[in-house]
Amino acid sequence: MKLLFFLFTLYFSTSVPLGWVRAGENLGRPPLGGPVDLSSTVAAETAEQLMASELGVYVAEQLAVDVSEIEIEGLTPMNGHKSFLPGKILNIRPASRNHFLGRAVFIVTLQENNGGPFEQWVSADVARIQNVLVMERTLQRLSVIEEGDIRLQSLHVRRHRSRYVSDPEGVVGKRLTQSLRKGVPIRSDQVEIAPLVQRGERVTLTLQSGALQIITSAEAKEDGHLGETIKVLNLDSKKTVFAEVAGAANVRIVLHTGE
Repeated sequence: MKLLFFLFTLYFSTSVPLGWVRAGENLGRPPLGGPVDLSSTVAAETAEQLMASELGVYVAEQLAVDVSEIEIEGLTPMNGHKSFLPGKILNIRPASRNHFLGRAVFIVTLQENNGGPFEQWVSADVARIQNVLVMERTLQRLSVIEEGDIRLQSLHVRRHRSRYVSDPEGVVGKRLTQSLRKGVPIRSDQVEIAPLVQRGERVTLTLQSGALQIITSAEAKEDGHLGETIKVLNLDSKKTVFAEVAGAANVRIVLHTGE
């Protein structure tokens, strides 16, 4: 009786936990490129782990990232099967084109022992572990981002074309197009290059015609980046004119000969 109790305890203390696997873990899988054996002699939980590992390698190759960045959870057999069928994995492809992240469905081609190839459909929650920039503090819309306003954080990304930013150079010095709270990841469409001239700002207006140059003050009626033409209000004449943004708080009107 004591021997049976010892064997029972040993089995359950060394079994592999189910539910998730990080791709590329050493689970007895052969070198990349070789078929993976999911034969009936392999325990069900080990077959699930091997299937998840192979799916992770496949997704990493499709996204051109390191396999350690891919995590597979919730692996589920489909098309009427309650478990993973025995055989060697020959090929993997997505059921929907370019759908690799999130809740994804894959078609796995296996070679049956002493038989021909067959397909098994499996679904899984697939995430890419990625370092992205998040807000270190809350900033309001139109605020210019500084280095102390952001930090890198590991995030499970479940969209293939997520626009999260990882490089600080992509956001520092730019301004927010919307308010963002502390801890929120930053997307590329949430920042823009801060204009040199902002609406309502008092600017220097230079009127130049040949050697003649007149300098006066004006009020910008709209935002403007370098080289853009914007409307400004001449504070002397009270007339609205179009001028080119020449620098920070500077606009100009160049009249060519004959104008």
